[in-house]
Amino acid sequence: MDVLHFSSARELRAWVRADPKASRRAVYLLDYELQGSAKTGLSLAKELGLGERSILVTSRFEEKAILDECIRFGIRMIPKGLAGFVPVALERPAAGDPDGVLIDDDGLVRKTWQLAARTSGKKLRAFSHPSEFLAAAGGIAKNTPIYVDSLLGENLRGEEFAKDLHVRGFRNLYLATARAKKSLPEMPWIKEVVGKRAPWG
Repeated sequence: MDVLHFSSARELRAWVRADPKASRRAVYLLDYELQGSAKTGLSLAKELGLGERSILVTSRFEEKAILDECIRFGIRMIPKGLAGFVPVALERPAAGDPDGVLIDDDGLVRKTWQLAARTSGKKLRAFSHPSEFLAAAGGIAKNTPIYVDSLLGENLRGEEFAKDLHVRGFRNLYLATARAKKSLPEMPWIKEVVGKRAPWG
């Protein structure tokens, strides 16, 4: 695992643009106050779309406005005084970006999609719950096609979770449901309503 250090917003921007693949998989520890810049670590994370891959390290962790922004964009926070005591564990992502992601609480549907993906030579990552996806989201490119079941169990609606993913920067969002399209409300964050069959094979 490589550890990179940047002393300015300009350096970080340059690295993100120069190595987009590595930048999509990185975890970012950002100071709130950036010396010599009008930007804050929080505004830089929003600008670069780092979202849930970012951890804000700040002594201003008790300020409600900062906390609210972190919650809104899925950015975690560590009080600066405790930074040396908080372990950061990284999940090593599978090699290569997946061709698609499925979030569905039905085990049979997940197995069917995984079989279709293997048969077609595609790489699928399947999750049974939104929390599982969010734990691994830092290793998934924002342009990856994500198929979300409408009924996720525990009274969770896939439509609402997809809306949250859109806020986090994911754009290729599909609602995988047996429901008729005309029975669903307008959802501008959903690219398309598709059936329950895998998109391959």
